[in-house]
Amino acid sequence: MTVQQSPWSPIVSTLSLLLIFACGLNAAEESTPRPITPIPSLPPILRDGPMVPEQDPQADSRSLDNVETSIDRAGMAADLQALRQDVARVRRALESSDRDFSDAYRQRIEERRVDDREQADGREELVRDGDPVSSSRLANNTLIIQRYRIGNRSAPATITARISSERVEVVYREMGYLLGLTINDRQVSPARRIVDLHVADMPWEEALTRLLRQTGLVWHREGGNQGAVIIRDDDDEDFTPSQEALQRRALASLRSAARDGQDVVAAQARYLIARQEASQAEALRRQGSDDDSAWRARHFSAISSFADLIYDFDTGSRTSLEALPWVRSAMIGVAESMQALGMHREAANIYRNYINKADRSDPRLAGVRLAAAHAVRQQHLRAQSGDITDLELASSLLRDVITYHGNDAQAQAVVAEARLELGQLYFDRGEYRAAREELLAHAAEAGESLSHRIHLMIAEADIALGRQQRNRGESGRRVAQRHFDEALTRLQLLRQALFNRRTDPLVDQDLYRQALFALGSVKMLLDEPDYVGALHVFLRARQRFPQSDIEGPLLINIARCYAEIHSSREHIQAMWSLLEDQRLLNDPTVQFQLAEMLEDLQVQAGAYPGAVETRVHFYLAQYHFQMAEQNPAAGAEHYERAVSLYQRVRDSNPPQYLAQAARLGLARAAFAIGDDARARTALREVLTDPVAHERDRQVAARILGDYFYRRGMYREAIEAYDGRAAQ
Repeated sequence: MTVQQSPWSPIVSTLSLLLIFACGLNAAEESTPRPITPIPSLPPILRDGPMVPEQDPQADSRSLDNVETSIDRAGMAADLQALRQDVARVRRALESSDRDFSDAYRQRIEERRVDDREQADGREELVRDGDPVSSSRLANNTLIIQRYRIGNRSAPATITARISSERVEVVYREMGYLLGLTINDRQVSPARRIVDLHVADMPWEEALTRLLRQTGLVWHREGGNQGAVIIRDDDDEDFTPSQEALQRRALASLRSAARDGQDVVAAQARYLIARQEASQAEALRRQGSDDDSAWRARHFSAISSFADLIYDFDTGSRTSLEALPWVRSAMIGVAESMQALGMHREAANIYRNYINKADRSDPRLAGVRLAAAHAVRQQHLRAQSGDITDLELASSLLRDVITYHGNDAQAQAVVAEARLELGQLYFDRGEYRAAREELLAHAAEAGESLSHRIHLMIAEADIALGRQQRNRGESGRRVAQRHFDEALTRLQLLRQALFNRRTDPLVDQDLYRQALFALGSVKMLLDEPDYVGALHVFLRARQRFPQSDIEGPLLINIARCYAEIHSSREHIQAMWSLLEDQRLLNDPTVQFQLAEMLEDLQVQAGAYPGAVETRVHFYLAQYHFQMAEQNPAAGAEHYERAVSLYQRVRDSNPPQYLAQAARLGLARAAFAIGDDARARTALREVLTDPVAHERDRQVAARILGDYFYRRGMYREAIEAYDGRAAQ
């Protein structure tokens, strides 16, 4: 009776073997899988006992061909059962999110069965098929053909040759005669070409290739395996093989090498076959097809091939030292395919297991540590749980790259990338000082090739540190000023790159919008705030990125710039002088854009209800009040807008300092347009507020007293000046 095998059995069986190399950090929580794209990573599973085989500490110095290792069999069995559960859950998640995956994987498995049939045949016993056949027409040279069979099937014949100083056409024609091949060499230009051939029991295809290469000739079969052998010059463009044909030949050579069994050549060949499959999966993924089941299936197939290699050459009892590099390379291949499939936690576990088993002199160790850190960070981003455990682990891995490989000349590119990733990690966590140190170290190594994205991150770290220091006394103010100056230098560089059309093609262009708004904000933080320069930068940013939204804090800064600039005629003149210097004054759209930017401020502030919207309205009210004071002809319109905005601030239940400032501004603007009742009400609110600052009370009393005095109401004015008008 034939038992039908489930199409998922290859995944379960092959992936299960990988748990021998997992780090042992997971304990399965029973939960209902939910469809996630890409594949959801499995939750951590806690288990007792290390999962890395404990090797003899003197193993590396012994001269034995094999290394004895021990393994916890009970722990392996428990891990095996847990992994099977994990694989089943991943499969259910895949099927729920990708209905085509099952068919694609089943098709890929069938393709592998057909592709590997020749390799599977090679595992059966290879026996000679008859006696060797020798050539009698090569004088003192020897050419012997030996045929083989595998079971009832023929296997490729081999050649043993000891040939010296013979014409190439004589040798390959005799070879074809003995093998029963039809040789077609009409494409070969006539020339006397002398060759040597000394091989022993070599497959005839390889022997023929080696013979022809000596004289610049190549060959191919025409009409399949039974067709004629076409021999031609290598520079014949009409017969240049396609990339697909070359790949097929390479794969056939690898499968031939993989048939040799349990030696290092077979291990290398099987690794390269699996690596090619993973590369094909990545090529399909980069094509961006709507159907991603094909590349996923290939990645799972590659995982199976890598796992078979690991199982066959590292069984936990005896490991060939010669094959060990390919076993460990297969571990990396499994982790990379898992990471491509979104199984970040599992990939990180395999990377960490590789780190635990690797020698410190391993040239790949730095890259594996970096890959492990990247996988852990991706898992943290996927989880979105706020748990910093993953980030601490990623930080540790990145610091290990810098600590252990910082002086390794061959690992400097990896170390630079680790510094960058560690800086980004610190930056995301708000640890700006540590982030700045790592990013500056990365910048020193990158030199002029430093990405503009890193320039912006360093500048933002300087701005954050400057804000922290500016209110810490005189020494803190000086430190803050240095941070702001350094931020200005980097942001000016990005501004020049944008307007001189030297932007970084590898970054999103929105980075330059962020840089411009950051530049304007820094100008407002200086000891002597440059509001004119800041507003000019904001205006240019709005011109360059007209469709972009403005973040809440920037809305406040822009509104404040308008208010501060229009508080004096000198600031106004400086603004127009700057526009003239920048050849913007004659631009008919400048006046419109300035007004449009004000409208944008009020409209976009509505997207930030609360403190942001309130502060934006306050600064816009200040701006309109100053505009009315500076331009009496249009004063009435600006006063009315100021009154409306001050009233909105007052009604929004703002903080005390902002509420009193809005009431005082409302009173001044209301008096200017003749709305005396509203003005007096606002001032009395300040005078009667028990928590109002004494300075605000004095200002309110003076404004109200001046109002009565101008109208000849002297008794009321005296009472107001004394602060008794509230009664």
